[in-house]
Amino acid sequence: MRPALDPLFRSAARSYGPRVVGVVLSGTLADGASGLAMIKQHGGLAVVQDPHEAEYPGMPTSAIAQVAVDHVLGVAALAWLLGELAGTRPAPAPRPARERCAPTWSQEQRERD
Repeated sequence: MRPALDPLFRSAARSYGPRVVGVVLSGTLADGASGLAMIKQHGGLAVVQDPHEAEYPGMPTSAIAQVAVDHVLGVAALAWLLGELAGTRPAPAPRPARERCAPTWSQEQRERD
């Protein structure tokens, strides 16, 4: 099986530069790490799933070891971050205690937005 994420990330980095957000989730081996590095070189954002939460931590662990990633987050916090970056705010999901670093939106904040 050939790695598929690296070519996708490299192509996106060359085409869209700083508008790219690369997300590496659960998986085996090191697929995604070199492509994520290229995204960073072109000014994009690198986001990686917390390896402790991943069913298969190989890809997230490799990405963290090889790239200066911008965010290492659990899945619930990842959803929140991607919503923020896309300009939408998903409803806060229940999170384990270790993910409480991700902000939650109070009713007052939602009304202001």
